Amino acid sequence: VILKDAHTQLGRYDLESYLIAMEWNRPLEKRFYQPRMKVLKPVVHDLQDLGDGEVDIYCLSMPPRTGKTTIGLFFISWLAGRYPNEHIFAAGYASGLVGTFYNGVLDFIDSDEYRFYDIFPELQGKLNKSAENKTIDLWADERYKTVTFRSIDGQITGALEASSLLYLDDMCSGIEEAMNIDRLEKLWSKVTVDLMQRRVQNNRTNRSAPILAIGTIWSLHDPISRLKKRYKGTSGFRERVIPALDMNQESNFNYDFGVGFTTDMYLELKNGMDEVSWECVYQQNPIERDGLLFAASTLKRYLQLP
Repeated sequence: VILKDAHTQLGRYDLESYLIAMEWNRPLEKRFYQPRMKVLKPVVHDLQDLGDGEVDIYCLSMPPRTGKTTIGLFFISWLAGRYPNEHIFAAGYASGLVGTFYNGVLDFIDSDEYRFYDIFPELQGKLNKSAENKTIDLWADERYKTVTFRSIDGQITGALEASSLLYLDDMCSGIEEAMNIDRLEKLWSKVTVDLMQRRVQNNRTNRSAPILAIGTIWSLHDPISRLKKRYKGTSGFRERVIPALDMNQESNFNYDFGVGFTTDMYLELKNGMDEVSWECVYQQNPIERDGLLFAASTLKRYLQLP
């Protein structure tokens, strides 16, 4: 009980304590963070620094289904609890994806399975939500909501701003878009014109709202790569890239309770796909397909010339 209360009290200010306190009542094998703690702990510390204002731009790249979006949504719910009078703007590449972001954060806040109101009891009864507008409000601000979700494929209109966080998750829809430089140029224009201009100065920190960019590195020209190029080397920039396999060809995501990927699972995936896709999607190593004239699978080989 003492440990539970300690995590609950610290959870207001410490992200890792928040994650543990939120899932205290769930069976250990069904929790998100603790089975993945050995890998995600550095990510959580990065996000803590982002939330505390020590980092301005944070780029996180990990393979699919390893928990990068879920940890991002937990982070959104934590910031919303800490600063309900500030405003988070979260964006993804399509409305269906953004709908899952909205439902995920709402579940963390309003589900009996989690302990959000035990950590932030003053917010009990203050939730206003709109599934139609994809907004969650904990402050009764008639103009700006605590969290607003929008897709980049629609109109970024209406009363929204990012004063607490600009959250960008999966800006690139997939390999087809990543292979088309014209579509990537248009996508980057949307990010800079429609999304980045929603950042405003935070009155608490006197700095522009921080950016959390999560996703697969598809190309040297995709949004997350361009963000890195623009901000890398600046004092407020930080990135974390965790590939599927380490230098010894062992899995980086062999989580507890079988919720991750073993080395054999990743090697099987690797053997079933082309090298460029593997390097981009799973190793987070962007390789341009321009100039690759022939796929390896299309080449014929001979011991003697016919």
